[in-house]
Amino acid sequence: MAYSIIVSEPIPYQDLEGMLKQLFGHPSAVMPITMLGHMAVLPTITTDKDAVILDQQVHTSVQMAAKVLKGSGIYVEKVRHNRMDYLENRIQKTTGCIQPS
Repeated sequence: MAYSIIVSEPIPYQDLEGMLKQLFGHPSAVMPITMLGHMAVLPTITTDKDAVILDQQVHTSVQMAAKVLKGSGIYVEKVRHNRMDYLENRIQKTTGCIQPS
């Protein structure tokens, strides 16, 4: 059903994207469901020079998008839920270490 909304009624989404661009000064993407947003945006904003570090309890749709990223050669890692100390450590260890494939 979400796909048919985008195809049959794109005007409200285009209008909202235009308003958000005016408000924030940057392009935006509005999706009818979260999964479409994650699957569309995450592969678009990451490169093989990026590391994606996920909380183990992140939404399933983000984990699905991360699998696509990993399949494209982007470094993806999960960290234990709410372990900010471990997250900080992983960010420090991966900063400057990711080599393009």
